[in-house]
Amino acid sequence: MKLSRRKLALLAAMFVLGLYCLKNSGSSEDRTALAVRSGKITRRLYLMGGGNVQQCIDEFAKEVGNGKIVILPHASEFPQQAAMQTVDAFRKAGIKKLQILLPDSEDDIAEDAAGIFMTGGKQRLLSERLRKLLPGPRKNGENTLLSQLQRHYQEGKLVGGTSAGAAAVTKTMIAGWQKRHVPLLLEGLALVDDLVVDMHFDTYPDRAQRLTFCVNKLKVRGFGIPEGSGVYMCEVEEGGVVKRQLKVTGNSAVTFVTFKSAPNMEVRSKETLKDPGSTFYLDELSINVDAQR
Repeated sequence: MKLSRRKLALLAAMFVLGLYCLKNSGSSEDRTALAVRSGKITRRLYLMGGGNVQQCIDEFAKEVGNGKIVILPHASEFPQQAAMQTVDAFRKAGIKKLQILLPDSEDDIAEDAAGIFMTGGKQRLLSERLRKLLPGPRKNGENTLLSQLQRHYQEGKLVGGTSAGAAAVTKTMIAGWQKRHVPLLLEGLALVDDLVVDMHFDTYPDRAQRLTFCVNKLKVRGFGIPEGSGVYMCEVEEGGVVKRQLKVTGNSAVTFVTFKSAPNMEVRSKETLKDPGSTFYLDELSINVDAQR
């Protein structure tokens, strides 16, 4: 039986539409930027290196979809200006639902938030402001924005930030220089406890030395993120085992520094560059010490 060109075109269009619906009919885990084939995504971070991160903002927005994004400009000395610039970036990315919480606000992070984003500025300022006590009784005793942020993160909401907003997510954060060649390490937001993050990595020549020093001192892994680039990290649970999968985004390679003690107690570290689009598990960055003797 011969089909007319019109019927053939109609069948082809229906086939393409079917493929599209199949691709987009999964859960939120299926729509992640990472190619997670199985398992449940539990926690997610999107860390950006500062500068023009519109490309990363666009991907952050895709992860959130039609959900609400809460903007925390607490790291900035000019929070209202920082908030408005971030609003413009997310509007450009197609986000319609936004909540802005300025440092003097007494509101909570919206319960229906799908994503939370922290602007750049100063890490110390961000940490101090998020720890400020909120007036009156709060749900579950969460009387600081930090406690609310930590709960939302544990519940699987996408948490991200750029510059200071990225560097501050760790238990111990890099907050600048204490004195020449001695990094300033302060208590961070403790969303992750076995990493350190440094930003503007391609702009300042001392950043590689600083990150390596901190990795060796704290015995953790380190991310060196250049301007305009980001690292999307999600925890995937499968069969009781949790793995962290990463994707490099933006326009420049990201430096990952790993730490491990050698048998003779010497401290060793290794740098690995990952280009934009690279997807891998964090454990793949471990060092084979014997091979480096």
